[in-house]
Amino acid sequence: MKLFTLFFIFIFTQGLEQALGEDVYTGIKCVDRGVDVTSVCQGRSIPVAYARNKSKGHLECTGNTDHYIRTHFSSKTAFDIGDASSMGYDAARSLQVEMQKDSPDIKWEGTIPYQTVEVWSYQLCELVVDRSACGYHIDTTTYEEEQCETKYDEEGNPYDDCKMVTVEESVEHTNSCHDDVTYNKSWDCSHERMTYDAYFKKPSESEWNPGMKDYFWVLPNKYDLLPGEMEDIQVYSNTSRSRSLSPKVEIGNAWNKYSVFLSGSANGAACRQNSDYHLSARIETDGRDPSKQAPNALRLPTDLEGNQLDQSQILVWNSGVKKQNVIEKAFLDKIRLEDTSAATIKVISQQSRENAAREEAKREQGKGGDSFGDEKPDEGELKSFFKNTHIMVRLIEDPIYGWPDEVWSSQIYTDANVLEIDNNLLSQDKTKYESDTWLIDLDDVALRPNRNYRVEISMYQKGIPFYKQSCEDAKEIGQETGFGCSGFAKFFKAGRKPKHYFSKPIVLNFKTPKDYDNREGFKATKFYNAPDSFFHMLFGGGN
Repeated sequence: MKLFTLFFIFIFTQGLEQALGEDVYTGIKCVDRGVDVTSVCQGRSIPVAYARNKSKGHLECTGNTDHYIRTHFSSKTAFDIGDASSMGYDAARSLQVEMQKDSPDIKWEGTIPYQTVEVWSYQLCELVVDRSACGYHIDTTTYEEEQCETKYDEEGNPYDDCKMVTVEESVEHTNSCHDDVTYNKSWDCSHERMTYDAYFKKPSESEWNPGMKDYFWVLPNKYDLLPGEMEDIQVYSNTSRSRSLSPKVEIGNAWNKYSVFLSGSANGAACRQNSDYHLSARIETDGRDPSKQAPNALRLPTDLEGNQLDQSQILVWNSGVKKQNVIEKAFLDKIRLEDTSAATIKVISQQSRENAAREEAKREQGKGGDSFGDEKPDEGELKSFFKNTHIMVRLIEDPIYGWPDEVWSSQIYTDANVLEIDNNLLSQDKTKYESDTWLIDLDDVALRPNRNYRVEISMYQKGIPFYKQSCEDAKEIGQETGFGCSGFAKFFKAGRKPKHYFSKPIVLNFKTPKDYDNREGFKATKFYNAPDSFFHMLFGGGN
């Protein structure tokens, strides 16, 4: 009885599936055009498993890149310190600039490896459910259904008038069949390489000379970089895998606006094996990009030979304050840094005043600026400025557990009180003798012993038109301030903040010593706060 019941259920289920529209098999639609094992990759054959109905293959070239990093004084011109000390700083700086201007173009060459990849398609005859290949059929189902309509008698009372009607429903179902299914296949074919040469083109005398209003002789070649600036010039053999080469040059973190011109056999060449393609890139400078934040030209101090000082010479500690015969918390007094941009910014600001005076004299004579013909330049374009470097310092404790805690922060301005008298001019290191040494007072900020701290130091070149300014300072030098300085942005407190125009910080990590605190008992624990303090107590962290 059980067997009969199971058989009945099986037959009923199969019949129900047919009634509900099970797909109908319509046969084999595959068309066999043969097996082709020929390969466009020299010396290879396509495996038979991937060769049925094979398309004609082709080669695609992958992309790769080469990097060239350039910084301030990347030309590494020679400079005699004896001449510098005998002729005076300004004259020495002028000599240095002339030597840089007379140096060869910044040029380099390289080789970029890449691969060719063979790409083809093939087909397998497989069972599919596909309307376009196998067609479809329509299942029709008929059933009786009661349908009612509300009517009203002579007295206006509603009643249901019901009757049985025949309903017919049709459903389309996709059929199954065996058909050709296409697959794509690829494999590495060969290793190739593209050679290239690139250079920054110096403008001609007529294009860039001291007579121009926006000329600064610290940028004698127009494409020069200032202290703290760095660019990553990236030369690509191809931007993506494709059947032809599309070389490209990108300048990462560009401080100037550039135009790039490409030539050579590699530009748009078809991808092929055993190629000898070559690319030539010419980079021309259109002008400075004033929309970027100032670079961080600060660095940790070095000795006269350029070797970085020990941390004990960078961080100046107070010896401690005794209270009730106990040495209290560690006191951080000062931090010593070097500003490698000091000399250059001084020169730029001095020349800005010379340029403004010259243009003002021309204006008084009824003459326009050099680049304006007879049209007089706007008042804002004659603005001069002074060196006014701002430094932002943040002192942060990094706890074992919990969020970092800002212990102390301040904005410090260029002032004789923070500049330390040093012997930088006696150094053979170029950036050393051009730097100012800052001795920044940290107000004897109290730190806990045996803790990890970090100092973050950023800088802002106030009034320098080469870099993004605060909203107020941008107006002073006639710069466009943009959305961040609009009334709408200020209303929603989304305006330009210090983080938008201060440089990215340099970071100095340090740990306070254990022997600054000899307190016992409750005095050693009264400054605990947050879960971090509990971890310090368990694992030997002190206060």
